[in-house]
Formats: sequence, C-alpha cells, structure tokens
Amino acid sequence: MRQPNLVALKKSVLFAASLSSKELFHSNILSFFIEKYPELANELFGGSLGRELKVSREEKHADLVIRGNGREIVVENKFKDVAKPSQLHEIESRFPKATDFFLLSLLGENIHPSKIENWKEIPYRKMMQALSNLKPNDDYHKLIIKDYLENLEILISELSPLAICEEYDFYRTGNPSMEEWKAYRLHDVY
Repeated sequence: MRQPNLVALKKSVLFAASLSSKELFHSNILSFFIEKYPELANELFGGSLGRELKVSREEKHADLVIRGNGREIVVENKFKDVAKPSQLHEIESRFPKATDFFLLSLLGENIHPSKIENWKEIPYRKMMQALSNLKPNDDYHKLIIKDYLENLEILISELSPLAICEEYDFYRTGNPSMEEWKAYRLHDVY
C-alpha cells in the first residue's frame, strides 16, 4: 500500500476544524454557501430553486433540507461513511412533500442506483465544480472556498485509488500508512 501524501493539510485551519466530525462540518460549509449564494444550490441541484432559499440543517435527521420556488430538496451527505438503502428510505419517508432527494458522497458511486430509485447521487467533485464556479464578491469567502477546495482535492486524490480494491488491509499490522491516516483521522473512512 502506498504511503499517503497528506502534509499539505497541516497548514489548513479549515481541515483542522473538520476533524471533529464526519459530514457535519461539510454540510455546514455547504449550507453556509447556499444561503449566501443561492446560485450554488441552483447549479448543484438542477436550477429552478430561485434566489429566496430556506436551508435547514438536521431537520428530521436529514443533513440538509432546501426549500425554494415550490421545491423541497432533501440532501444526505456522506463524507466518511457509506449510505445504506434502508437509511435513505427512512429519510425519504419523513419527507412526503419533498420534490427531490440527493445523496452527496465523497467519491460517488456509493450505492447502485437501482437500490435508491428516488435518490440522485452527486459526487463531491461535482459539488467542488459548482463551488469553484461561484463568483463571491467577498474576499474572505473566496479564501475559504479556495482552502476548502484544495483540502477536498487532496483527500479525494488520496482516497480515490483505494476506493475499489479486492481486499482492504488498513487494520493489518505492519501497514506503513496506518499511523499517518490516523493522524489525519482518515482511517475511519474504511
């Protein structure tokens, strides 16, 4: 197994802040930028949400619920976890008026589409593209987006080669990468 290259993450305050949670941090970032820049939600979730959005966090155990222009979008965010069809169906049952369900997943291809028929999966790369398309006039927001996107790029680049393999050996003794993955709290992805 190759040694991870995560050193660049050590300089990021955002990455340090993200270490205490799986997806909560990332859902909060997305929620913040959707509230400030509704065009992000329109690009990411298929337009027609308008400019007056109401975004709620952890409503009925859904990571994000976005309402606008007569639509109700439910988003389940999986960053260091894999969604289970039963979990998604349970969330779905709590939102009978929802018009759309989205599963945001770090690497994409989390669950075969036939098992989650009402959900559309969005890989983080698509969310990253939508964030990079934003044109904030606030310099601080520009810096936060830049730092966040750089962190995600490192994480996805490091995790992508490990996503599909015949056998996972993270917890076997002698794995040279384990201590570094633990230091960055990324070992729990597997």
